[in-house]
Amino acid sequence: METVNKMLAGIVKFMGNWAACIRVVLRQILIVCAVIAGLNLMIVKSSLQAENKTFREYQVKAVFIYNFVNFVKWPEDTGYDHESPFIIGIAGDDAVQGFLEKVVADETVKGRKIVVRHIDAFTLPLDCRILFISKTIRKDVLQILKDAAGRKMLTVGDFKGFIQAGGIINFFHAQGRIHIEINKTGADLAGLAISSKLLKLVQIVEPDSIREGME
Repeated sequence: METVNKMLAGIVKFMGNWAACIRVVLRQILIVCAVIAGLNLMIVKSSLQAENKTFREYQVKAVFIYNFVNFVKWPEDTGYDHESPFIIGIAGDDAVQGFLEKVVADETVKGRKIVVRHIDAFTLPLDCRILFISKTIRKDVLQILKDAAGRKMLTVGDFKGFIQAGGIINFFHAQGRIHIEINKTGADLAGLAISSKLLKLVQIVEPDSIREGME
């Protein structure tokens, strides 16, 4: 009987130790799961923040592009039909197009309806007044700007080196904000008159003070 009691006591002790081990293991598993869940939450939160930042960036650029219509004067002798729409062309990544379409909806300039179109950068329409060239096609920017030259077209970009390539207006980031730089000489050569109100708010880039070239 004593032997049996010792055996039972040993089993109970073993089971107690085993239960304690299980509790320790389960606790560690829960900790690991909590850490993984926390990391996943951080990743999701970071991803959402990045998406929101990109979303806001497209919105800001769309509003700026629309307002260029009011701060830039095109020459009267463009040869365009004054009854035709005022075309804003988007070349390359068209992510900004949806936002721009909402901004210009039902808007007009001198009685002409403003229309946003995604265009083939290598077959520029003659009636395009503003051409936004996305950084997704930056490798072709020299050829695109060459084709745009002489068409009295306001070219707008959003990448480093756009001004150096001959573009007129460029968006760039500084201190967490979107800023604008303008190649006034390029605008003058294109026959475009940029309002002094806009020039006071931007960084004017002249040929002798152009920032470093394309990366």
